[in-house]
Amino acid sequence: SSSSKSSSSSSSSNPLEAQLNNIKLANIRLNTDVFCDLKFADEKQMRKDEDDVVEAAGFLLRRVVPHFAAQCNKLQQSPLDGAHLVRLMHKSGINVRYLGQMAALAVKLNMPHIAQLCTSEMIVRAAKHLLNGMLRGVKPELGEKQESWFLGPCIARFLNSFLGAHCCGIGLSEDQLASAGKVLDRLEKEHGGKDIMASRYFKKTLPRGRKGKHGGSRKKNSNNGEAPIKLANGKRAPTDPLSPANLWVSILRLVQKKYNCKLPPFQKAVSSRRKLCMLRGLCKKVGIQLACRNYRFSSSAAAPSFKVEDVLDLVPVVKTIELESKDAAECLKQAKMFLSINHLHHAYAKLSDAQNILHQTYGPMHSQTGHCYALLALVCYRAQDIPQAVEMQQKALLVFERTLGLDHSETAYAHSTMALFLHSMGQPQVALRHIKRSLFLLELICGPYHPDVAAAHINIAMIYQDSKQVGRGLKHLRRAKEVFTTVFGDKHFQIGLCDHTIAVAHSLMGNFREAIKFEKSAKSIYSDNGRYEKQAQESKLWLSWFTKQAVEVEKGLSKKGGLIPVHPNLSPFVWVSLQKIVPSRIVSPAETIQLYRRSVAMRQQQQQQQQNAAAAAA
Repeated sequence: SSSSKSSSSSSSSNPLEAQLNNIKLANIRLNTDVFCDLKFADEKQMRKDEDDVVEAAGFLLRRVVPHFAAQCNKLQQSPLDGAHLVRLMHKSGINVRYLGQMAALAVKLNMPHIAQLCTSEMIVRAAKHLLNGMLRGVKPELGEKQESWFLGPCIARFLNSFLGAHCCGIGLSEDQLASAGKVLDRLEKEHGGKDIMASRYFKKTLPRGRKGKHGGSRKKNSNNGEAPIKLANGKRAPTDPLSPANLWVSILRLVQKKYNCKLPPFQKAVSSRRKLCMLRGLCKKVGIQLACRNYRFSSSAAAPSFKVEDVLDLVPVVKTIELESKDAAECLKQAKMFLSINHLHHAYAKLSDAQNILHQTYGPMHSQTGHCYALLALVCYRAQDIPQAVEMQQKALLVFERTLGLDHSETAYAHSTMALFLHSMGQPQVALRHIKRSLFLLELICGPYHPDVAAAHINIAMIYQDSKQVGRGLKHLRRAKEVFTTVFGDKHFQIGLCDHTIAVAHSLMGNFREAIKFEKSAKSIYSDNGRYEKQAQESKLWLSWFTKQAVEVEKGLSKKGGLIPVHPNLSPFVWVSLQKIVPSRIVSPAETIQLYRRSVAMRQQQQQQQQNAAAAAA
């Protein structure tokens, strides 16, 4: 009876929590053995199970995948790399085999960064499958050269062909690709349809002399009496599976088979930044450790990009089940719920309980412990306890670096959040180091053209603007606008936001003509889209204010001969890292703007108190 009373009292005090507890999902069980080469005793039940699986897959394609794509289009989900994309898809209940559908929806919704990310992930996963099969066939044989005995030469040769001058099939003619398809068909026929890379055939095609080191004779490749395949110029088509044409035809075929996606031919050469992202993804999936140097990605037979000396190590990559504490997960869930309704005391209490459970279960060095520290830092920040927020965020950053890695997406967001807290604490120079580190990691992970990269540039500009270095901040604002224009086009809401921030920066420098020009551009973007009427009205107010100040400046020039310094309120912006700690539906941009303005006011009040204290002492 006491437990029922306590539960009823808790549910009455927290109606939102009671509402969530009353939601019960239907108990749906699917047969995992359907559509397999198995015989069932009850054929009627088998057909029913198959219909259930087909219905679930149809719901996934019709509802879940388009909803996830729409969230990416609204920037509610913003994956950085392939691993981050897969984590977000799995959280939404989407399997990796639907990457092809995601890429098609991204093209349809005009999201080039998501389409490129999906395409790169499919290519890297196909390359991982081929490389793993190739490495499984590496064994020392007395009749072979010693360089074919080891993994390093094979990895270097695969990377040179994968990321060389013909990356993604660039520079290969249709005749070469067609001949490569015929060569692969013949090789698969010779090996009974088995995977060519997993077979022993690739070792027989490695370049070597007629005799091995131990006197073994070179084996001849029999074509079963078939004529060799020739190119249009009369030369014989290469039969080496690691030649660029054969490798990329194998990758494109595997992508079409595994993801039901036929990739169109690439029209432009792949940039070095994108090749670097693909190399990073492949190395993390296979477990390759390479030397840290500047790779040029223009390999040729004379000057290859990757040498055997660059392959330092090969570590095992094992798939495991990530066990989590049910009690800690429940506490974190309730803390996020309290944080969304701004009940900071209850959120802090739940996070303290979760922290104790996590320390007893995992210890301090675990990713879940890092997330708990990050949430504690956000609660302290909202409670205006900035020093405690910085301390908690420092712990979260340390845990993320040691458990997830220096180049993980969570580490990049943790640096960005640390910059926000330090900037609010009145340490702009230290904050700049963290936000620039975040920008470096974001460009390393996802390349230079991504919405989060543009947001990092805006955050850097705001810190410079607060430090009265508006000119340096203006360069980052222009770069952010360039990134947003490349990703979304020139009529997107983010372009209007960039134009507005650039206008405010020009007004701080006294260039009100330029400020009026950019504010008119922002107003035009807001007015063309009916959803942003509020922003259009705010833009009108800013435009009238700029015009008034321009007139006063002109009068000031005629009287005083100089510009009148003007410092209006800062332009609103979004710290992306806060939306990664708590979902965007919980922390809105308006709340973030209010938090930031509150921190600026508090910092100005502290500076005023210090000045008053110094004046009183003097």
